[in-house]
Amino acid sequence: MRRLPALAILPLLLSGLGVSSVSAVTPEKSPWQWSNAERIAARTNRNLAAERLMAARGATTEAQSIRTSAATHLDRTIDIIVGKEHPELFLPTELFETLVRDGLVSGDLWREFYRKQLSMAGLPADFWPRLETISRPYVDDLRRSQQLLGGTSDSPVEKTAIENEVAGMSSTLCRERYDALVNARLEFGVALDRLMYTYVAGKTTMFTDELSDPSLLKAEGRGCR
Repeated sequence: MRRLPALAILPLLLSGLGVSSVSAVTPEKSPWQWSNAERIAARTNRNLAAERLMAARGATTEAQSIRTSAATHLDRTIDIIVGKEHPELFLPTELFETLVRDGLVSGDLWREFYRKQLSMAGLPADFWPRLETISRPYVDDLRRSQQLLGGTSDSPVEKTAIENEVAGMSSTLCRERYDALVNARLEFGVALDRLMYTYVAGKTTMFTDELSDPSLLKAEGRGCR
């Protein structure tokens, strides 16, 4: 599965389109109450993926201002998960990574966008420093990987070495992310999941050029163990 670089940009464009599948059934329970098994089953269903993609293509046809940029991705996409429409399909670990990147890695800019959302979810005013303490190993390694990728070098050898180092961190990051999420849930309760599946998922769109592999999703959901 390949996540396209536009993940951080197109979510904000597509999330307001009202994308929906005509055959989708409104969940009777909240998105954060789904089990990982339910998420994975719905996400890896080829028929449901085709419906999500068809709905997204129809929406981009109507949205003139983003037709070109979004359609470029959709032409080579087999599934698209628009978080505003299908927040339940994201794994908690995926949303947690976005949360940590926004609030603890990218700086203060994103925190302003989260201010009202934290209160609405029932999270405390000191959420960010407490989350950083709980997630310390994960946050440190995530910052390290971002610093490596953000470095400038004209040497192909150095670039390859950096890419290999970051790739070698993936299993460690997966384990640390899961452990940090477990600790954060113990600290903040259901309010954390409420924030992730309302605000974080709502601003996220994921494009994939192949159907998700259930075994890989299961592994990620349990910390790659």
